[in-house]
Amino acid sequence: MTKRDLQKIAELRLKEAKILYENGLYDGAVYLCGYVVEAALKARICKHLQMKEYLDSGDMKNMFLSHDFDRLLFLSGLKNRINLANRRGTGLFKNWSLLTNWTPDIRYVPNGTYTEQYAKDIINALEHNTDGFLVWIKRLW
Repeated sequence: MTKRDLQKIAELRLKEAKILYENGLYDGAVYLCGYVVEAALKARICKHLQMKEYLDSGDMKNMFLSHDFDRLLFLSGLKNRINLANRRGTGLFKNWSLLTNWTPDIRYVPNGTYTEQYAKDIINALEHNTDGFLVWIKRLW
């Protein structure tokens, strides 16, 4: 999968998450938002490591095949850009902290686990004009 494929997937998963949110399907919206983060980070990793395609097979599979946002952030070369020490980035850090509560296992949560407000906060953490994670990382793709 190329960097551009991953960028398109990140944008599409956000669009799908917003449609679910607008239709009261908050658990699904939250679930898809995690894949927005994952795809965006993997696109950045392609750029940072100058890879034509994301390595999710072969000898390097175990290093790159991950849902762990902290590992992916490290591989993206951006780990030091999201922290409390960066005073200009406190909003981004707050949003990142909210997004890192995600795991792929939330696909098994019972219906109604996530509230409308929580889903709204997660979507905002991605697309806030100045501090949204997706808005921020798009500048670094």
